[in-house]
Amino acid sequence: MTFLPKRKELIDWSRANQALSLLLVPPKHGAKGADAKPEPAMGFFNQREIYPGSKIKHFKELHAKTGIPYNEMVFYDDEGRNREVESLGVTFVLVPDGVNSRIFEKGLEEWRRRHPAQVVEDTGGDVEHRNEL
Repeated sequence: MTFLPKRKELIDWSRANQALSLLLVPPKHGAKGADAKPEPAMGFFNQREIYPGSKIKHFKELHAKTGIPYNEMVFYDDEGRNREVESLGVTFVLVPDGVNSRIFEKGLEEWRRRHPAQVVEDTGGDVEHRNEL
């Protein structure tokens, strides 16, 4: 789960929405047909929140709204003090100069490092690896 929270006084929300709609994320490697088209970045954010103050309170409210466990959340932010959300189990990624594809992927890699894939065997002996992000 990815979230895009930001303080109200620092963001022009209509411009942020426009930017996320115009920013295109390339398709997954090997995608074919309709799946091979880039998608607007806006579709990758399940919740867009503007909330001043402690991010602990913010993430507790996001958790209550969505039911998503903290350990399934990745938070990209330009303020190191907001690392406090890690006390809830959220993966925090400091982005002092903004998010780009390399930084975004770095955050997902950090989440994966903290949450190794679960191996599940079915009754037929087949093995499935699960790692949601």
